[in-house]
Amino acid sequence: MPNHHGFEPISSGNVNHQEPAYCCKYYRGATGQNGPQGPRGPAGPPGERGPTGVQGSQGKPGESSSIEILRTITGEPGSNAAVLNSGSNCHAALTFVVPCGAQGERGLAGAPGPQGSRGLQGERGPAGPRGEPGPEGPAGRQGPQGLPGGAGPIGPTGPQGVPGARGEIGITGLQGFQGPAGPRGVTGPQGPTGPRSTIAGPIGPTGPQGIPGMRGATGPKGSDGEAGGTGPMGPCGAMGPIGPAGERGHTGAMGPTGERGPVGTQGT
Repeated sequence: MPNHHGFEPISSGNVNHQEPAYCCKYYRGATGQNGPQGPRGPAGPPGERGPTGVQGSQGKPGESSSIEILRTITGEPGSNAAVLNSGSNCHAALTFVVPCGAQGERGLAGAPGPQGSRGLQGERGPAGPRGEPGPEGPAGRQGPQGLPGGAGPIGPTGPQGVPGARGEIGITGLQGFQGPAGPRGVTGPQGPTGPRSTIAGPIGPTGPQGIPGMRGATGPKGSDGEAGGTGPMGPCGAMGPIGPAGERGHTGAMGPTGERGPVGTQGT
């Protein structure tokens, strides 16, 4: 029985045991509350492996399964991806729903790659519409003078011009050196005999022989002028050297037979 202090005397298990007169009685106190859980101790060494259990009986063979991919659908941007099974657990018919991704930021421009080989020339396309003329550009700098070109072909002879007025008779120039005899030309037809002058002109002094000038370019053929009168006979010039024999010209056509002249007087 507990006493008035609330302690229960401890029994030693021997009823006949007599406590000495000077010995105090020991009493058990009330059970206190559980204290906080202490730290976890280190893990112990692994135990020994137990014996292998008895193998179970083999189960029934399962049904063979199949998976069929029906199609792939693009979902709305921001939606969740999903896999829809329109078949059974053993025979699945799957439809994949893949949401459209948001457009990403534009990446940095990459370094230019090496120049590729030139491709084959494509077929010529149809001619496009003619564009409007652009503004006139600034005048360029004058380039260096080019080399003189070769002589061009002789152009066609132009039409004969109107004959000009007859000019005054110029001063007779100095007599030039006699040039070499040219090749004999083709004998032309005999012209009509002109009237003979009866007045003999005075013989002038022989002038110095001039230096032959350069031959000018052949000009266009002018119109035939009026026939001039027979001028006075000039002095005989110095005989020039005999030139080389020219090529024999073609024999001209035989002219008509002239009229028979009068019979002359008989000589004595």
